[in-house]
Amino acid sequence: MLLKDALPIIRQAVDCKQFLKASKSHLYVCPFCGSGENGKNNTGALKVYEKTNTWTCFACKSLQRDKYSGDVIDLYRHETGKDFMDAVEDLAQMAGITIDRGHSSARDDFTPYEETQPAAPLDPDPIAPQADYTQYYRQCMQALRESAPAQAYLQARGFSLDLAISYGIGFDPQADPASAPGAMGDAYRPHPCPRIIIPTTPSHYVARSIDPDTPERYKKLNPNRDRGAGEPGIFGAKKAFSGDNENIFVCEGWADALSVAAAGQPAIALNSASNADKLIKQLEERPTQATMVLCLDNDAAGKAATEALKEGLKRLNIPFLMANICGPYKDPNEFLCADQEGFAGAVARVTTAKPDNVSLYLNTFMADDLARRQKIGKKATGFPNLDNVIGGGLRPGLILLGAISSLGKTTFCSQLADGLARNGSDVIYFSLEQSRLEMVSKSLSRQTYQIDPDNAVTGSQIMDGCKAPIIGEAMRQYIEQVGDRVSIIEAGFNCDTQYITDYVRNYYRKTGKRPVVFIDYLQVLKPGELPNGRKQDKRETVEECLTQLVLLKRELDLTILAIVSLNRNNYLQPFDFESIKETGLAEYSADVVWGLQLQALEDPLFQDKEKIKDKRDKIRAEKGAIPRKVKLSSIKHRGQQAVYDCYFEYMPQYDIFIPKDGPTWQQQDNTKTYPGKGRKTARPGSRN
Repeated sequence: MLLKDALPIIRQAVDCKQFLKASKSHLYVCPFCGSGENGKNNTGALKVYEKTNTWTCFACKSLQRDKYSGDVIDLYRHETGKDFMDAVEDLAQMAGITIDRGHSSARDDFTPYEETQPAAPLDPDPIAPQADYTQYYRQCMQALRESAPAQAYLQARGFSLDLAISYGIGFDPQADPASAPGAMGDAYRPHPCPRIIIPTTPSHYVARSIDPDTPERYKKLNPNRDRGAGEPGIFGAKKAFSGDNENIFVCEGWADALSVAAAGQPAIALNSASNADKLIKQLEERPTQATMVLCLDNDAAGKAATEALKEGLKRLNIPFLMANICGPYKDPNEFLCADQEGFAGAVARVTTAKPDNVSLYLNTFMADDLARRQKIGKKATGFPNLDNVIGGGLRPGLILLGAISSLGKTTFCSQLADGLARNGSDVIYFSLEQSRLEMVSKSLSRQTYQIDPDNAVTGSQIMDGCKAPIIGEAMRQYIEQVGDRVSIIEAGFNCDTQYITDYVRNYYRKTGKRPVVFIDYLQVLKPGELPNGRKQDKRETVEECLTQLVLLKRELDLTILAIVSLNRNNYLQPFDFESIKETGLAEYSADVVWGLQLQALEDPLFQDKEKIKDKRDKIRAEKGAIPRKVKLSSIKHRGQQAVYDCYFEYMPQYDIFIPKDGPTWQQQDNTKTYPGKGRKTARPGSRN
């Protein structure tokens, strides 16, 4: 059963009460705040609603804690300390169901618990349906037309009555928005006063007091979301996007947007810097040809929202530019009130700017792009020879890695991923063929070899249940060195680039970290469906995947490494662009193209067009050798030296690549002392 289908069953089937301690009056001790555990009456403040199997702690709510309600998953996670997926799998067993770790969508799989849990009711009755304030807005607009004090307030801020009405703004002489459509409970004291009503959606508005004596905490209020009001929306969106506008200004507050509108340009307001994603989602559903002019506040929240908007607009290919329309003032509305003509001129100058003009870029974007590039920096790989030749580490870009079978493509990428994580980079590894157990066993086997080569344990031994003490030490060291920076996703054969893209975007949105993304491997990704219902063939799938990965890389400034399979005729010749299977786009779309190949291909034998049998025998022998002499060859590396080689010895039994200084196949000694053997023995595949 998929995760999205399992969650509702778990939430109903596993009783909340088994994880709670009963107190008096049919209430429970809150495991989060401890209410009911102590105190003279021993009366808890947590109530369980049997119909929904959810709970609310009224003590946590009165303390205005972010978390005051939830369901059984919350309680189990708090009791056990487990992460979301581990907790869900445990509870699934209790509910008698099995979760299929194949994925339906990245959103389903990645969404954190806080976004998937149902809201707990505040009383036994069902939650009221979402409010619709449309009729209320009409009444408020009529009240605004009849109220001289409300009109005077707006005019003092530079807004005419007609402009305000065109944006749906109204007036309520005794508004108490926090109690509409229901009461906030004991924590809220009503404070009705004359307020300007600023709609953002049919179910949400901002209410701004025009009474100068209103206490600061009550000046700006929203309707109560616990009792049916909706979430904040984008102010002015319907008006701004309904016309054929060349520019749409994106502001943070409603007064800023209305100030731009007063200067003659369409504008919208996020209402909160956290609503940047909401605007991008709206533009995904209803794209615009207008240039988006970003003029948010210059504080930390405004800068973060601006970055989120820039990334989203890049992805949607919507032109945008950044503008400072505050001049010497605190915000656009203050500028408008102080100098209406000057503010109108500042807005007009922005509208004549060309969004892709180089001079504009030098003046507005380049400093930010440079700062971001410096912040991202280079990502050290853990391979000293590779870091040395590429100038210290990986930069953002799309890397393709190809190799024939038995050369350790997955092992090399696994070791590279661990090395990046040890050096501080987050890593997401999409494994389409091997399980998480296999991948983690590779890392632990490699760690045992690095601890003590003579007592190293293979990945197969680890999976077979070997209890050697060195494995425990390897686990301890791995966790200490890598931390929580590596995520391995068993993506399976139904994984496509949309799933990968959604997962990575969600990861970045939730963590703020730009992960290095590994895809193992490209040709296994699920084909898409064409408009006529026909499935893409393998070539179309690979080329579409490359295109989407390039867009994702550009959107978030990511380093993405995808393993690619090679044509069979490449097995006896050096790696080149023609080697990559099912695509001719690699040469143009990738920033870096690497081939992992046997060092033996440097043998003069492979310069001969004949002797096919001798070549095959040589390759067979070299593939069976321990260690295997391999090299990483670059045939493209954008922005620096394009062609280079890095040499390694590959120990397949311990899943480790050992960097070497240079070619060794011609000078190699056919007898070698191998770790754990204690004697000289013929190298497998050698001629004695």
